Amino acid sequence: MAAIPLFDSAVLERICDVLADTSSGLTGSEIGKHLTQLGISDPAPAITKRSRLLEALRLRQEQDRCGNLVAAFIQQTMSPVRHTGSKDWFENKRSELNTVLAFAGYELGTDGQFARAPPRRPSTKPSKRPYACAMNCTGVESTPTCSSSARPSW
Repeated sequence: MAAIPLFDSAVLERICDVLADTSSGLTGSEIGKHLTQLGISDPAPAITKRSRLLEALRLRQEQDRCGNLVAAFIQQTMSPVRHTGSKDWFENKRSELNTVLAFAGYELGTDGQFARAPPRRPSTKPSKRPYACAMNCTGVESTPTCSSSARPSW
């Protein structure tokens, strides 16, 4: 596998949020098992799953100066054969991960493999949200141009 650039801290955090979600993510023992199998140190096994996974992957990514083991962790945990009895879980997690990975220019295929994808960019379509925000915040109907604080900041 070619060197994968370091994952941005926000992308890495969201990857860990998805994989270590309290209600639908990996268990603490599963996280520990996969970290060990990939030779990634588990710096704080007593902290929350998300923080533990984030710290382990962040430290390893900094040490290696690339995101290859982050990708390897995702591929290993999302290997389709591991989820033959829970196809819905696999597809839901894959979809969540792909939403995040798109910001880094990657995607996870149905085969559980990483692939390059066009980077996601903020939408240029006008949104109705600023108008709705202005109405909700002020309680008075306003136009989208009268409330600069209700406009998206991107």
